[in-house]
Amino acid sequence: MGNTNEKEDMRYAITLYILVSSLLYGGESTYRLGSGIQVGSLPLYAGGYISLAYESKVDEVSELAIDDMALMLYGEEDRVSYLVEMESEDVYRHSDTISTNTILHIERLYLGYEFDDMYDIKIGKYNSAIGFWNINPINVLRDTTSSPIITDIIFPKFTNGLEVNYHSQGDKEYQISMVIQENRDIDTLMHDDIYNNFNIDRYYGIGVYLQDESWSYRFNGGYFETLDDLSLLYMVAAFSYSDDKSKLLGEIGMQFGEDGIKIPYAGYLQYSYALDQKHEAILRVESYRDLEREKRDSFIVAGYTYRPMAPIALKGEYQWHTIERENRFLISASILF
Repeated sequence: MGNTNEKEDMRYAITLYILVSSLLYGGESTYRLGSGIQVGSLPLYAGGYISLAYESKVDEVSELAIDDMALMLYGEEDRVSYLVEMESEDVYRHSDTISTNTILHIERLYLGYEFDDMYDIKIGKYNSAIGFWNINPINVLRDTTSSPIITDIIFPKFTNGLEVNYHSQGDKEYQISMVIQENRDIDTLMHDDIYNNFNIDRYYGIGVYLQDESWSYRFNGGYFETLDDLSLLYMVAAFSYSDDKSKLLGEIGMQFGEDGIKIPYAGYLQYSYALDQKHEAILRVESYRDLEREKRDSFIVAGYTYRPMAPIALKGEYQWHTIERENRFLISASILF
């Protein structure tokens, strides 16, 4: 069996081959930034994204980083859809020292099938459809560079298993989802570093999505077990309201362990206002309490996003924390290609 370096070199060789092949044999497809390029005449597209970020934090050395770089292969044919996303995190990081990371992780790898207009399934690794923020994992698509802390501490960001969805028919739109994972994450099965916020090997979840004109709601609950022999339950409620200029978004969740409540609350309320088609101002208030780690914090995030075009985002934000050492300034530039 080859060593770790050989495995990494092989991954990069395969990834490079796929990317170059897609560019050389893209046929006569017209390329549009953010839409990927068709691989020959196949129902398959190649794309990706990259983001650069600068962070300045109290009492710490400022950092400049290429924090995300990814290749995506995706498409659909009749009732079948598919996506492969391989990503490197912290590709380059410069603070008081310089570090690099060339390891490619499987961020998403799934196959979907629509039985009809009411039922569909998804199998593989995908972002857990919990709340609203976690379903938009790519920097360029997010409102701010940072993500609310609820997405890190309450529930698994990724699911490695089966998802079954039911969609209503009629005036009132709603969706019911169920997920089942009876295996370890793809990363650990491939002897890779963990690429999930919880190292899980069993997960059951249910979600309800409702939409009524400008308002949308999500309610989620689930149970998961980790390789560290933790058994955890979570509940999350979220809402979204939007009109032509503004958007209001909020999520609140809690987590339980075998010995009672671990995180009594973690949540945020965010308001964003579009000054025009390219400029957006964002204000978010967050708060959480973690009894397990004996940590509690509330903070304000003020952000500004400029999009010269839809697949490109330049963002800046400042965070004011009750834990003063957590105050930070972030800027990022990201592009979807």
